[in-house]
Amino acid sequence: MQWEFFPALSFPTLKHGLSLRYPRDPDHPQTEEPLLRNSLGGIGLDASIPIARAGQPHGEAVAVLKDKRELYFPQADGLLTALPRVLLAIRIADCAALYLFDPRNSAIGLIHSGKKGTQLKIATKAVLEMNKNFESNPSDLIVQISPCIRFPHYEVDFVSDIIDQLKSCGVEKIFDSGKCTACQLERYFSYRAEKGNTGRMWAVLGLFPQ
Repeated sequence: MQWEFFPALSFPTLKHGLSLRYPRDPDHPQTEEPLLRNSLGGIGLDASIPIARAGQPHGEAVAVLKDKRELYFPQADGLLTALPRVLLAIRIADCAALYLFDPRNSAIGLIHSGKKGTQLKIATKAVLEMNKNFESNPSDLIVQISPCIRFPHYEVDFVSDIIDQLKSCGVEKIFDSGKCTACQLERYFSYRAEKGNTGRMWAVLGLFPQ
């Protein structure tokens, strides 16, 4: 897999990326996590790094990773941590990935927010949980919004709702990629445009102090 990176997250202590579209054989689909691990060299990481995952049931639950021995949260759509050298990972194919970084307190979050999660205000909950668990001041947070499906390919402009939620919480540094997954099928997977017969992009984020 190849990776896309975001200038707003270009910090020496961060590793991040969004995987791009890769060739798929629908008759012989590859197992996704081994494919992710085998591609981590593209973001400067070893394949043996611990990877934390969320079950992503399109809800509002945000889990806090406190121990590297517990890396899977089946009911969560968001992951937060201040632990170094562990990679947060979620999958998207039209929904938005929200990358959160608190450079003052060295804490991060990775949130899956599509139509349902946005309606449930998962972005708001993530900011509140960052404050509760890591004393993150919303004005210090840097939030990057990944490529996702957008109008007119989707009837709901959930990105504008995400931005409104973040601003209402006091987040000031919001960076939207502005890219539509359904508009660039040569680069991204799109569940809506491909009628469900598609793959997933990986959004990943980790703290790696120098």
